[in-house]
Amino acid sequence: MASGAEHQKVAVDSGYWPLYRYDPRKIALGENPFKLDSADPKLPVMEHMKNENRFKQLMASNPARAEELAKEAQAFVDARWAKYKYLANK
Repeated sequence: MASGAEHQKVAVDSGYWPLYRYDPRKIALGENPFKLDSADPKLPVMEHMKNENRFKQLMASNPARAEELAKEAQAFVDARWAKYKYLANK
């Protein structure tokens, strides 16, 4: 609990937890209903994963698998971020 805010900041800064708003009422006004509030990710997803016990356990027990999953997680975040950027700029 003491470091909860810092964990949340790292999750947002890595793109793991993007902040956005969607307001369908804006469609009727001819405006984009999707607003991306997060800045571009500035940390790799692994920085977020290092803070989570579930990932720490995997890193300790099976480092090769943990590295493989971290690469997949980064690819997922990168793809999702590109999609959100596209939606925000429509």
